[in-house]
Amino acid sequence: MKKKLLIASGALALLGIILLILGLTYFKNRGELESKIYVRDAIMPMAYKVYGNPEVENGKYYLAKVVFHNSGKGYIKNLKISYRVPKFIEWTTPMEYGEVLPDQTVVDLFYPQFPEKILNILNATPAKLEIKYSYNDGVKNYEFVKRKNFQIRGRNELIYTDTPPEEISSVYDLYTNDKLISCFVTPEDPVIKYFTQQLQKNVLQGSTAGAGAGTQEVLRFMEALYNFERAAGIVYGGTLGLPEKIGDKITIVQHVRLPREVLTGGAGLCIELSTLFCSVAESAGLDTVIFTTENHAFPGVIVGNQIIAIEATGVGGAGLGGSLSFQQAVEVGMKNVQNFMSGMPINGARPISMLHINDLHRKGYRPPDLQDDPTLRKKIDEIFNKLIVGPAPSPSPAPMPSPAPSPSPAPMPTPSPVPTPAPSAQIYQDPSGLFSFQYPSNWQILPTPNPYVPYLKVLAVDPQGIQDAEVYIFNNTQNIDQAFSMLYNLTIQMGGQMNYQPAGEVNINGKVYKRYAGIKSSREMQVNWVGYFTHSSQGVVGFVLSSTSNQLNTPELILIKNSFKVR
Repeated sequence: MKKKLLIASGALALLGIILLILGLTYFKNRGELESKIYVRDAIMPMAYKVYGNPEVENGKYYLAKVVFHNSGKGYIKNLKISYRVPKFIEWTTPMEYGEVLPDQTVVDLFYPQFPEKILNILNATPAKLEIKYSYNDGVKNYEFVKRKNFQIRGRNELIYTDTPPEEISSVYDLYTNDKLISCFVTPEDPVIKYFTQQLQKNVLQGSTAGAGAGTQEVLRFMEALYNFERAAGIVYGGTLGLPEKIGDKITIVQHVRLPREVLTGGAGLCIELSTLFCSVAESAGLDTVIFTTENHAFPGVIVGNQIIAIEATGVGGAGLGGSLSFQQAVEVGMKNVQNFMSGMPINGARPISMLHINDLHRKGYRPPDLQDDPTLRKKIDEIFNKLIVGPAPSPSPAPMPSPAPSPSPAPMPTPSPVPTPAPSAQIYQDPSGLFSFQYPSNWQILPTPNPYVPYLKVLAVDPQGIQDAEVYIFNNTQNIDQAFSMLYNLTIQMGGQMNYQPAGEVNINGKVYKRYAGIKSSREMQVNWVGYFTHSSQGVVGFVLSSTSNQLNTPELILIKNSFKVR
């Protein structure tokens, strides 16, 4: 019996040794999977088709990149990965990698198929990407879910670059997203197509403009469109464009209205007037381009081996000194093209890119699908009904301000008595109670509009983006000149230009303000402004009133100025 027990014990010990050896060998040969996840800081709804297309620009517009590396000595088997964006995209069909060899790297890219409802997002919105992956390391199965944050910007926002600061080596790196401008050219928009039909019917009385059309017919179409804009009262006006820090990148985020919004809203920035012009021309079958510089954009139409360019901002406006005739607008456009093609500055700004819209659309830079809007169709009908059929009357041409001229001080507004606030006026009260002011109720208020500029506390802007008011608090100084110098330096650092001069002092509601006036210009616009700065219990407080016209004594701006109070 004892002998049997010894034999059994010996057998068990031998089995244990064998299992130990096998186990050590087994575990020694297991795989070790390492992962790194890279997620885009922000996406633009107008470019959602681009982000979902791996064929665009060799796949550069992925939302996420996951890098797997097997650092073990065994195989990784049955690696599967899928993605989800809650509220927008459910778990995708898993991508499968049967085996990952030792020291092998696998890169998986996610091109999200966002639904059309992403266009309903009007302001920057936090979003979350969920990444689920599973595998077998030769010993056991694993499953992980990782979560990464990103932003979905507002539908009308254009981010000019996503290049990290350390990789920016020239001015061109500041505009690496310029091709996405083509996503704002919307020839298939039902509203734009309807307008094009009405233009051809009511103004052109029929048109053969389209692919293969001759120069004269193309010019006739361009003239009809340009003169319609002038007659309909569409003017050159600004919109918000502020530097922002998105992730670790600093970029200009521009509010760009859709062509349908410019057409029915009556005002447009140079980039917006360009996308409108190209949208209508493309809808009619023409082949268009948009030229961009550091501070301007203008459209053109390709006819054979030539380009007919036009200064779209030539529509001007009463506050901008009138408008250019069609012939003058074409002359300015053609001169700008000549400078562009030769690499010469245009009004002091370097050429950036020539965007061939039709070609970019073919390559996947597609605009979104927009729904028809009976209200906008009705508005278009109303505009046509108000106009006399035929070319717009040619007003006496007035010189139009260049896109980025050398600035000179703006005229000061004439002091006005405190007006009685209109019933539609509202009051903005600083949360700390330091200041308050009245503003028109149809204006938009943006508290802390730019986290990268901590002393900009609130921005108030009119619906057309022509006038605005900015309020600053400089907590670290009681020296007004020093505070204004900080504001001046910030403008220069962000690529803008500012010309100004001190303009005396003024008493507003019992406080003495030091006044400055001038002109500042940036990539997209030039604005006249007047600023008022005073002392407070928390440092220097200043408010700046701006307008893309030369009118700084409008009732809206006077209301803000005369109601401004500092504790």
